[in-house]
Amino acid sequence: RSKIDYYARLSALQTGCPYELAMIHAVHCIQYGKLEKLLHQKFDDKRVRGEWFELSNSEKETVLSMMHREQEMQTVLAL
Repeated sequence: RSKIDYYARLSALQTGCPYELAMIHAVHCIQYGKLEKLLHQKFDDKRVRGEWFELSNSEKETVLSMMHREQEMQTVLAL
C-alpha cells in the first residue's frame, strides 16, 4: 500500500530487494488498511519474509478479485 505515487513506492521497495520488481496492478482504496490486513491474514501461510508472499497464479487472482470488490463497494457507497 502506498500514500505516495505508486512508482515512487516501487522504487523504494526495489532498494531493499535483490529481485527486479514490477507493478502488475494498482487499485485506489479508501479502506486500504483494512484490505491489507485481510490479505495478510488470508495469506499468512504464504509469507516468505516481512511484506513478501509467494502466491500461486490462482491466489494472485484471488487478491485482484478482493481488491476489485473493495473498490466496487466504495463506488456504491459514494453514490
